[in-house]
Amino acid sequence: MPLEGQWARQTTPVAALPQRVRRTVAIVVAILAAATAVTVGFALLHSDSAKAGCIRVAMPSTMGAGYVHACGDQAERTCAGQLNRPESDPFARAAHAECRRAGYPAP
Repeated sequence: MPLEGQWARQTTPVAALPQRVRRTVAIVVAILAAATAVTVGFALLHSDSAKAGCIRVAMPSTMGAGYVHACGDQAERTCAGQLNRPESDPFARAAHAECRRAGYPAP
């Protein structure tokens, strides 16, 4: 059974709402927009995969896919360790491609 005045409350345009409600809605929208901008900015500025000299290789894991992520000296050591592995190994093939993309020696 519909409540008294329910239809009128649900179909009231935002402009017809009281000033206090409009101000609250504006504040909530502004906070959400600011939080979204901060989150996107943080993700773009602190993305390790965008940095030069970083590798990220997917490999089989017990829970699906696992990732090897390395930058700088650690990435160079990882790539050097993959040099003697055959191309028939799926992890080595993916590692070789990432090492070439990052500028490290790879077959």
